[in-house]
Amino acid sequence: MQHSNTRIYRHMVTTARLLCIVGVVWGIVLAICLPSLSYADTQTDIATQNNTQQGVDSTKSNEHGVVVGDNIIDSQNLLGGNLDRVNDAINDVYARTQVTLQLMYIPHFADTSDPEQWATTYIQNTHPAKNTVFMAVASADGNVVVVVSQGSDSWLSNQETVDTLTDAALGPLNQKNPDWAGSAIALSNAIIDQRYPSVGQWIQRHSVAVIAVSIVVLLALIGIVLVLVRYQRQRSVRRQLERRSRSHRANRKE
Repeated sequence: MQHSNTRIYRHMVTTARLLCIVGVVWGIVLAICLPSLSYADTQTDIATQNNTQQGVDSTKSNEHGVVVGDNIIDSQNLLGGNLDRVNDAINDVYARTQVTLQLMYIPHFADTSDPEQWATTYIQNTHPAKNTVFMAVASADGNVVVVVSQGSDSWLSNQETVDTLTDAALGPLNQKNPDWAGSAIALSNAIIDQRYPSVGQWIQRHSVAVIAVSIVVLLALIGIVLVLVRYQRQRSVRRQLERRSRSHRANRKE
């Protein structure tokens, strides 16, 4: 019986040690990853000059104003000297994620009552490829809309992603002096972040599950420790009783 109890005790100690190790590792992961705001730097061998549809290849006009390249309409020249930076960001997005980013800067939307529906209808009428993100900015009205083309991959088209992209685009515009180019670049970076989230970002997105697992692990550790302490105390009491019993029997024999 004593041998069996000893074996059980050893198993419990081993389990406690394993749980402690898991708890320590989990704590380190949380400490390192939760502050992480960087995206995974994904290496790619895609030749962007051959595969992208972007670039400052032409300047022409349409009903909305000046078209710079294939993917930018900027009727008020809001991008100005930052045009190359924005085009580089668009090219980088396509190279890394195969997502085509299209931008439109105009004073007003034709339908101000429902800008999102207007942007959705507009992009659908252009028959874009799947995984196309369209950002429309009505500079005079302060409206910004981000929509994704039909048939796009689920990681891009789900509402959570669209909301995240919209927030990213709005950030640089919610300033005293709106940063039009910064908005486009922030949107580009957000697309890459959504496609290749870092471990820290994954943890942030699943924070409820992470907290729940952490609590379960912590409770399990506390439970094991309490059981071990109780078992050790009972063991100690039994040993004392056995010693007293042996001592009592020895005294009786004497």
